[in-house]
Amino acid sequence: MQGRVVYDTARARWIFIAVGPYTTASQPLLVAVSQTDDPTGNWLLYKVELQTGFREAVFLRARLGVNKNWIAVSVARLDDYGGPLESRVFAFDKEALYAGRGTFKAWKVSHTEAGRSWVASFCPAQTLDNTPTMFLVENGSSENGTLRVSTITGAVGAETLTIGVGSPTSSRSWSSRPTNDLDLAPQLGRPNKIYMDDASMRSVVCRNGSIWAAHTVFYPASGSPTRSSIQVWELDATSLEVKQLFTVDDPTGLEFYGYPSVAANGNGDVLVGYSRFSSTTFASAAYSFRKSGDPLSTLPASQLLKAGEASYYKADYRNFWGTVSSTCVDPSNDSDFWTIQEYAALPSQLSDRWATWWGKVPGSAAPSVASWVITMSKSTYGIGDTITATEFGPRSGAASTAVRIEITLTVPTIGKVILVDIGGDGSFVLPANTNVNLGPLQLVAVASSFPPKGAWSLDSKVTTPTTGVLIAQDVNPFVVQ
Repeated sequence: MQGRVVYDTARARWIFIAVGPYTTASQPLLVAVSQTDDPTGNWLLYKVELQTGFREAVFLRARLGVNKNWIAVSVARLDDYGGPLESRVFAFDKEALYAGRGTFKAWKVSHTEAGRSWVASFCPAQTLDNTPTMFLVENGSSENGTLRVSTITGAVGAETLTIGVGSPTSSRSWSSRPTNDLDLAPQLGRPNKIYMDDASMRSVVCRNGSIWAAHTVFYPASGSPTRSSIQVWELDATSLEVKQLFTVDDPTGLEFYGYPSVAANGNGDVLVGYSRFSSTTFASAAYSFRKSGDPLSTLPASQLLKAGEASYYKADYRNFWGTVSSTCVDPSNDSDFWTIQEYAALPSQLSDRWATWWGKVPGSAAPSVASWVITMSKSTYGIGDTITATEFGPRSGAASTAVRIEITLTVPTIGKVILVDIGGDGSFVLPANTNVNLGPLQLVAVASSFPPKGAWSLDSKVTTPTTGVLIAQDVNPFVVQ
């Protein structure tokens, strides 16, 4: 049984999914949501039959994501020889599940519809931003160095799955799996190597206007791969362009890495947890921590979380490693991280086994609070009124802060109009203890024919100049009628 669990920080609920064991009769997708923030309390349980009757395939590769509207689940269907057949994508109405109603929409995507020779392994995003779009990321073309991004959008109950809205591309290429899908990672104490699976996307997080995605890759890109590494992407959630890309890799081939998970906190720090292998150590749990101010596309050296205790071998057609890898931000402070990773434990009753180890990694300090405050004179404007911001100005905390300030006006039928965009190069600094009101700011007088009627908004966003981490945002909706 393959399971996944995430914590919905917006609603303080736990979400658990698992693909049940397959039999000749059926194979279920199991979904559970906690009724409170206490995982030891009561849960609401749901079951969806993935297949019934005579079994010709098996569902694996369960992936789980959540945003403001949906709990998204993806599973892949393979035949008994591992051949690709299809993926299933589910969009569960989140609020309905929390209220005890199992409402969802599902899609079948065959491997030919997915546009690839291998089954599409969609990985939904755990979304901490307040965006209505559910992003799903997958390994695209290893040879061409691309990912593929799909989305679930629309009103709840009338969702649309759009495949391939973007193909983020890097200058790197990699191999998607070891030659003949054989065991690859070495270990101390046994000649048997450990199975590293493939380059399917394993963990996706949407935070601070960025999409973070992590997966295992194999090098060299051509010929027979000789090592496994971890690749972590940061994509712009609007343009889907690559903001940065870094790897956990040992070019000497002494250390192998795989099975990653990623998380990002409100300060822009990133933690990547994973398993680490070498011929001189037992399989161990490890992590890499990147502070928000670190140089782009760089990742500090790998850190040991829990050393392996013994060699590991299961007499199967593959020496399968477990797939448990999870990394998250501590919801109590949105700064520290928790990660749970696997290591090779001591044998139990003469049977080799892997086990899991929790670890806490402190995040860096938050940047000085800086913001741009906007207060509208009214919530509704009619003919003869002048759309006015009575309060319009910068604020900063106890220290001088270099920031980028973007102010946009969203107008019906026209879209976003950029009013201010300064400091992107780091040259704009808000002095310490700034509190300035530049208002009143008069935008436009309302007449019978102009401006366009409907819902408007005047928005300000303050970010760090180089990394784009959101420091503060002030959204002011109003109506012109």
